Amino acid sequence: MVPGPFSWTLLVITLLSASRVLAAIAFPFASSWGRVALVGWSALSDALDGHLARRTHTTTYFGAVLDVVADKALALSVLGWCWGQGLLELWQIALLLGREVGSAAGSVLAALLAPSRNRQAVRPSPLGKATTALLLAFFLMLLVKPAWGLTRGLGVVTAMVSMLAGVDYLIRHLRAAGVGRASATKPCSCGGAGEADPHK
Repeated sequence: MVPGPFSWTLLVITLLSASRVLAAIAFPFASSWGRVALVGWSALSDALDGHLARRTHTTTYFGAVLDVVADKALALSVLGWCWGQGLLELWQIALLLGREVGSAAGSVLAALLAPSRNRQAVRPSPLGKATTALLLAFFLMLLVKPAWGLTRGLGVVTAMVSMLAGVDYLIRHLRAAGVGRASATKPCSCGGAGEADPHK
């Protein structure tokens, strides 16, 4: 449903998303177990607000943007802290951020290649959602048992899914902008018998 002037469900969903922004801000300053709790709460709140939004069909543009901002803010906060602590190298962080790189590249290319009036909104993809879930699980394991082989293995899987999501979002942005659509539907001028000679 489209929320009316006031909706308790919308308020709860908004507060859940906003709490992840606060978690991202607090993460670098928290204690060891405090950081684990913040990531755990972020995973729980992400699942809860998504479930509530789908179950009640309560969606708004602001809520969708806040959800994306919250997820990216937390990811950047955790990855930045992990780099500062020597838990991750920059090239590893770049791979884990494959989804964000692909999405950003798609947005820029779509803006350059197509007028804004022809662009459509790009909805979250299953690969994008899987990347969020894997990142949160990887963060938890990295904070608790960074030396585990299972932790490193999950990091590899997360990076691969994130890069696939980045390619997926890049293609989705270009398709939403109509890039390539005109050339695909444009009638072919192949010089048939009924075509006028341009030199006459």
